[in-house]
Amino acid sequence: PAASYAFRTAPRSCAAAWLLFHRQVTSPLTDQVKQLAERAHTPLVEMTETLPAGMTFAAWQTSQASALLAALR
Repeated sequence: PAASYAFRTAPRSCAAAWLLFHRQVTSPLTDQVKQLAERAHTPLVEMTETLPAGMTFAAWQTSQASALLAALR
């Protein structure tokens, strides 16, 4: 319960500089946290754990690293 509360309140309290979001796995809680982060203008970085069709491994990893780097700026 305490971890869930901290997870839900971090975007509102500006305790989160960005949010890594696994777009292949969602639940009502992860959807709620994503919405809270969007409302707080917290940068969202969507990641995947599987290689997208039509991409090389290097291109996929580069795109994920680039998304994270953009959020850190």
